[in-house]
Amino acid sequence: MALEGQRVLVTGASGFLGGALARALAAQGAQVRGLVREPSRGGYIAGQPNIELAQGDLADAESLRRAVEGCTVVFHVAAALGGSPDKQHAINVEGTRRLAQIAAEAGVRRLVNVSSVAVYGFRDMPERVTEETPPSPTLYAYSTTKLGAETALREVAAQTGLDYAIIRPGMLYGPRSNPWTVQMFKLSRGWAVPFIGDGHGYAIPIHVDDVCSLTMLLGHHPAASGQVFNCAPDPGVSWREFLGAYAALKGRSRWLGIPPWIVGALAPVIALLAPRGTLFKDFPAVLRGNLRQVTFSTEKARRLLGWQPKMSLAQGIQSCVPYLKEIGLL
Repeated sequence: MALEGQRVLVTGASGFLGGALARALAAQGAQVRGLVREPSRGGYIAGQPNIELAQGDLADAESLRRAVEGCTVVFHVAAALGGSPDKQHAINVEGTRRLAQIAAEAGVRRLVNVSSVAVYGFRDMPERVTEETPPSPTLYAYSTTKLGAETALREVAAQTGLDYAIIRPGMLYGPRSNPWTVQMFKLSRGWAVPFIGDGHGYAIPIHVDDVCSLTMLLGHHPAASGQVFNCAPDPGVSWREFLGAYAALKGRSRWLGIPPWIVGALAPVIALLAPRGTLFKDFPAVLRGNLRQVTFSTEKARRLLGWQPKMSLAQGIQSCVPYLKEIGLL
C-alpha cells in the first residue's frame, strides 16, 4: 500500500495493460490519473473509484504537463505497437523523452517505463537471458524503438536527476488481451493446434496481473531505482503447454506439427518480402527462437525486490474464461 493516497499518472490507460494497471493502483488506494488520447475509449476505467481521465498525447507537451501536474509517480505504459518505423520512433522514443523531461521538471519522484523483452532481439540469444544480457534489437521497429525509449529515459535522467525504473515484460496475456489470449485461443480451438515443430520451444507468457504487481512495486521500492527488470515466466513455458491450455478449454488436445524445415525454407523469402520494420523482417531469427528453450530470468526481481510471479499458467488461462465467454468465443 506504499502508493495509497498518492496521485499517480498512467499513460496509455485505455489500453490492455494501462487499463489493468490503473484499476490495480486504484484498488490499492492510489489516486490515478489515466492519460488517454480519446476519452471515448476509456470505458474500462471510466467511472471507476479513484480514477480520473485526462485527455492527452505523447506528442503534445502541454497536455503532458497538465497530466503530470501534482503526480508523485508516472507509470509510462503508452506505446506504438505497430505502424511505420518513423511513427513508432516518434511515439516510443521521442514521446518517452518528452514525458521524462516534463516529469523531471515537475518534480516527479519516479518514472516507471514499461519496455519489452523484445529489446534483446531474436538472434544468437543465450538459453538464459538476464538483465545483463546486451540488448540486440534487429529490423523489427518495435524492438529498436523500445530500446530507444530506454536510452532516451536514461539520457534525461542523467541530465536532470530524474529517478526511474524499467520493466521488460514478455507476452502479456489475460482478460482483454487480443494477441496472446483472443488470437491464441482462436488458433487453438480447432480439431488440432497448428504450430511449427513439436512445440517444445519456449514461449514467454506472463499474466497481466503479475506484470501489474511488479510495475507497481517499481513505483516505490528503493532497490528499483535506476534498475531494469525482466518480467516473464522463469523457467519458460513451452508453446505446447501455452497453446494446449487454451485448447483444453474446448476439450481439444491434438497437436498438428508443421515440419520446421518447410517453414525454414520459406523464411528468407518471407523476410525479403515483408514490409520495413515489421516482425516478419526478422522471421528466420524468430523461427529459430521459437524452436529453442530460452528463459528470461526474473532472479534479479526476486533478489532485489522479493517479487516473483504468482499466477500459474493454469490459473491464468482460467482467468480468461469469463472474458472469452463475454465476447462469444467460448
